Amino acid sequence: MAYVNEALQFARENGKQKSLAVFNDPKGNFSRDGRYIFAYDYEGRTLALPYQPKLVDTNRIDAQDPNGVKFIQQAIDTARKGNGFIYYIYPDSSRNMTQALKLSYVANVDDTWFLGSGIYAKGENQTD
Repeated sequence: MAYVNEALQFARENGKQKSLAVFNDPKGNFSRDGRYIFAYDYEGRTLALPYQPKLVDTNRIDAQDPNGVKFIQQAIDTARKGNGFIYYIYPDSSRNMTQALKLSYVANVDDTWFLGSGIYAKGENQTD
């Protein structure tokens, strides 16, 4: 939560355009220790996804994980309430994009977009 709140404060102080440039940089200040900030608008359009740049500017409103969880829709519903947590399966950039259970915290920036970040469950062969 502290990581997302730091990004939220940065976004509110620096504006959307500058913040998204920083959030989309995999070597930037908001990509650290295997974590990154993602951002979407409330229509489901990807605004920041530093390790999957081809998805930026695409609409993912109907994206589903392998279990059929529409995680972007869940993130939107949660962020509209202010903030909260969601669980889903998603590729882990620190493990060569291997699918893993992810717990994400999302927060509303304003009435047009939200941001979030998450942590992955450790796999049975993981030692970290």
